[in-house]
Amino acid sequence: MKKIFKDAIKLAVRRDGNVLIEYALIAPILLLILAALFDFGMAVYDSMSLKEAARSGAQYARKYPSNVAGITQVVANATGIDPQNLTVTTNLSCQCQDGSAAVCGTTCAAGPTETYVTVAVQEPYATLLPYPASVAPLTLQGAATLRIQ
Repeated sequence: MKKIFKDAIKLAVRRDGNVLIEYALIAPILLLILAALFDFGMAVYDSMSLKEAARSGAQYARKYPSNVAGITQVVANATGIDPQNLTVTTNLSCQCQDGSAAVCGTTCAAGPTETYVTVAVQEPYATLLPYPASVAPLTLQGAATLRIQ
């Protein structure tokens, strides 16, 4: 009887498998956190890429404002994202020097109108895992506005 009691105490004192069990309990949580960090990092990277591509498109549009296909091509070349996933829109707008809206091609009381081009880029972003907080699909976007004249 004493031998059984001593063996039971030895088993209760041994802690050889504790680390393995603790790791098995923590590993899935760590993997989820890592996947979420990776998703967040990729979304931030893609967002910065879209903003930079919009700037490139606006700089091209500064010289060729009516060439929508060329602007779209410049934006697609400036990102590492599949061009079929991108939505590129361009907009020409005019305003007077005092900041009021004006029709392009007309003159204002204070002088000529100022012409601006805006290039906006959108991309649907799919995460690695379906997170409970994200109900709607995520759309990343970038925009740039430059004065042409």
